[in-house]
Amino acid sequence: MIQSLPGLERLTERLGRQADITARLLEAVPGGAAGIGEAAVASTRVHLLLAGRPGLVQVVVDSDAGQVFYGRSRPGEVLHIDIFHAEGEVDHRAVARNLVRAARIFARDAGTHRMAGLPLERVPDYVDLQTGTGGGRASGTLVYGRRASLRLAHRNHVHLAIGLPRPVWGFAVYAVAAVEEVVLASGLELRRVERVEVVRGQGGRPLDLSDYATASDSLLREAPGGAGAGGLAPAHEAADSRSGTTVHGRASSRWGGAEDALAGEGSSPDTPGEVGAGGAAGARGGPGGASAPGAVGDGPAAWSGSIPSPPVSEADRHRLLRLGLGLLRETGLDTGLALLERLAGGAAARDLQLAGTGHEDIRRWLAELRAAGLLHRDGERYRLSETGQQLLWLLRREPAEVRLALRKVLRHRPVHPDRHPGRGGPVVYDDEVGPDVNRRVVQPWQAGGRGDGIAVTETVVAALARHGLPLQVTPGELRQYRRVRRQPVDVCLLLDASASMAGSRIRAAKDLARQLLVSTRDRVAVVTFQERSVQVQVPLTRNTRRVERGLSQIQPYGLTPLAQGLDVAVAFLRESRARNPLLVLITDGIPTVPYRSANPLEDAVQVARQLAAGRHGQVGFTCIGLQPNERYLRELVGAAGGRLYVVDELERDTLVAIVHRERWQRKERTRTL
Repeated sequence: MIQSLPGLERLTERLGRQADITARLLEAVPGGAAGIGEAAVASTRVHLLLAGRPGLVQVVVDSDAGQVFYGRSRPGEVLHIDIFHAEGEVDHRAVARNLVRAARIFARDAGTHRMAGLPLERVPDYVDLQTGTGGGRASGTLVYGRRASLRLAHRNHVHLAIGLPRPVWGFAVYAVAAVEEVVLASGLELRRVERVEVVRGQGGRPLDLSDYATASDSLLREAPGGAGAGGLAPAHEAADSRSGTTVHGRASSRWGGAEDALAGEGSSPDTPGEVGAGGAAGARGGPGGASAPGAVGDGPAAWSGSIPSPPVSEADRHRLLRLGLGLLRETGLDTGLALLERLAGGAAARDLQLAGTGHEDIRRWLAELRAAGLLHRDGERYRLSETGQQLLWLLRREPAEVRLALRKVLRHRPVHPDRHPGRGGPVVYDDEVGPDVNRRVVQPWQAGGRGDGIAVTETVVAALARHGLPLQVTPGELRQYRRVRRQPVDVCLLLDASASMAGSRIRAAKDLARQLLVSTRDRVAVVTFQERSVQVQVPLTRNTRRVERGLSQIQPYGLTPLAQGLDVAVAFLRESRARNPLLVLITDGIPTVPYRSANPLEDAVQVARQLAAGRHGQVGFTCIGLQPNERYLRELVGAAGGRLYVVDELERDTLVAIVHRERWQRKERTRTL
């Protein structure tokens, strides 16, 4: 885990005088970007985060954050900061509270209550934030930034937009320290920024920013005339990284009256088509596409049209659920909702890229939506039909009902188990439902036999059946019981996420994770390995939303570092203190990336031998692979002391049957009588 900045109370003690901190920041930012600690990047530009390249941040030198997000007339007036962390939710309200605290400590260290004409108690008024749970102005109501696409885009970082005069930019360091404290308190690790690249835009074509469209109470937009009160031009900051677009905006911002500067006055949070901190309206362009500039506040809608009237009958609700569940089973509710939101106003396929999705996934989902009558196509653009708009209404307004229906679909188990996985027919036991969780086994009483007590009800029934009334109990009617308790299993899915797993194979593996969560009482974890990276996408959890968020980040690419994946997965199980752990490796290939030697095949076998030796504790090991790789996989599983299942293809029902069989057998081996 990387080191965080010193705590807020110790910043000047560790980093030097406040004026020196500000000077260093002002010196670094004009060159492109400044690193604040190990996990944060600050610049006055738009940032891009590239799928499949964690740790890399691109700073788009010709896309000024203030001009792109807030319609500022002059560049360099907005400080844009992203603080990166492990996948998960960071409470935006907790971030806002700590930013207010940071402002008080900043004023204390400065030894003054006013700087550059700004009362320092007003600093939080000019800080916008966005996390995976929501956002808005740090001193505002914090009821904004709730669109699914916006929250989805901020699951791995916290965005800050600081609109302060340059002499006050030293507050940025305090703000980053405040955010890092909240991230760590949330149980998430900070993620190191490995590399920052300064790049130029795409030939003047604007990037797609529709994921960031939202209403807001931000005060960071430029006042008429291009300056704030008293001739100050406050540094109005950009919203999030990853993409930008051209926005022609109008709003007010004064150091004095916050009441006069509310954006989208009279609007409700997340009203389609409005723009706030972290968003821009109208543009659906993106790389290679056209961009239509929108207006800030009440201009042309990024999501055109009003929300359709709600379905009026229970039959309508059931019909819409049936139409939508096929899509949601693959995407999860959050990603599916984000996709429909972008299609509501019309979009080309190239503009629909979402976190953790590939072009093949988008094309398939579009075809399924058209086949279900939820989508119309007009040339290259797609737009939701009236039925599709109704489905979007249902997902937004009744998510609890949708999640319940989705759980029922995912709980489905194959009626006829695959007859050939691992050269044998697995029997699927559903031991997680009803009395089978902790069973009682009743049998006739035997002197000296094992039992936990007299089964009174069964004894009385047996006596009445034999003797009738009055009740007479003889030794022949005595019944005793014993308890059968099965130890819970923590299942860790180790998924090959290399390029060859793209498409149906990775979808089947994701479906397995969802199915285990809703059909068992086990905790589930997901670890992926690809290229030279191993990621714990989902820690051991029973939280459905956490699993969905982790699965949405998995996008296959690159080579197969199997040895590294095994090593990290078993270390993760040890550090997590997993109960009765079962490690399930799902792969369609063999290792292609060396780990500790020049031979990737032998490296993986060596790690497997350590697993068999119990170096990481008693971890059950199961491997599911394809027939062409059977010879090597047998060597690997033999070294690990596990079990191999060789299948013709990685399909959902096959994976579900195998893993449930392995769970049952592990419970049987470890149960206590």
